[in-house]
Amino acid sequence: MPTGATLNLVTSVKQNNTIYEAIHVYPNPFTQTTNFEFVYNTKAHQLFIYDVNGELVIQENIAGKTTFQLQRANMPNGMYFYNIQNKDGDIIGRGKLVLQ
Repeated sequence: MPTGATLNLVTSVKQNNTIYEAIHVYPNPFTQTTNFEFVYNTKAHQLFIYDVNGELVIQENIAGKTTFQLQRANMPNGMYFYNIQNKDGDIIGRGKLVLQ
């Protein structure tokens, strides 16, 4: 190493505890409806659907549900992203949806 150079080493890695839950989304891709299934006793409270530009398209209250069927409504074909939050606003699930 050249004189005066420093070498930084990673000596530990912070472990991030995840609060994500098992969530199945099917069918995906979908044409008219898709189902969200919360596999365990879920803490899901709100479902947010965003388009590829990050604009909020749909917000649904899903508190107390073990399944939820999302209707296409007037959403155009394309890729979407979903976040599922608990009542404290923590994200407990996220993923992609493809609408055909």
